[in-house]
Amino acid sequence: MYCQHCGVAIENTRFCPSCGGQQSTQEQMGQLYTNQLVGYSDKINDPQIATVMKKINSSGMVFAFIFAVVAVVGFTVAGAVEVGDFELPSAFYMGLGFGGLLILIPFIQMARAKKDKTWDGVIVDKKVKQPSYSERQRGYYQTQYWLHIRLDNGKNKIIPSTEELFNYYQIGEHVRHHAGTSHILEKYDKSYDTIIYCITCTSKNDINNDTCYRCKCPLLK
Repeated sequence: MYCQHCGVAIENTRFCPSCGGQQSTQEQMGQLYTNQLVGYSDKINDPQIATVMKKINSSGMVFAFIFAVVAVVGFTVAGAVEVGDFELPSAFYMGLGFGGLLILIPFIQMARAKKDKTWDGVIVDKKVKQPSYSERQRGYYQTQYWLHIRLDNGKNKIIPSTEELFNYYQIGEHVRHHAGTSHILEKYDKSYDTIIYCITCTSKNDINNDTCYRCKCPLLK
């Protein structure tokens, strides 16, 4: 069996030796969770989701353009006042190159999103990587979380995760990635969940909500 909180493999015990979380019995689980949300939702086809996703992508382009302009102006000013090793016109060209890169990134992400496809799979493992000693010496202290998924076509996929989502998904759960959406995966069986994540803005919602409190998109339930 696996811990209901962190997903670590454990024996038949009341408390997880890894995270210390108390394990609920099947009888307790039945008392705690009463919804019958089993199956993938067809609400992914709701026009509101497509509209919000388009707005999010457009906002990303606007912010990228603003940061690009700031980069060009900033490098140019630094060159004009000869801050450090910055001099004109090389500082201007550096700002132009950096700004161009900032604008290019959203286009690359949009191109990759267009090639993205919907896939189904099963979470077969969860891994946590603590920063090594050398990484900590360089000032990198972030813990990395990874979900290992076996796709229905037999291939394996490893995707990065946040700590919160790492604990949300459990080993053995069937999940679906919807083409063009974020890193949120839809669960096939949501009957034991008290929360649900919005597929568009990734906000955490109560399982009883029908729409996201933040972006007003329908939740996949």
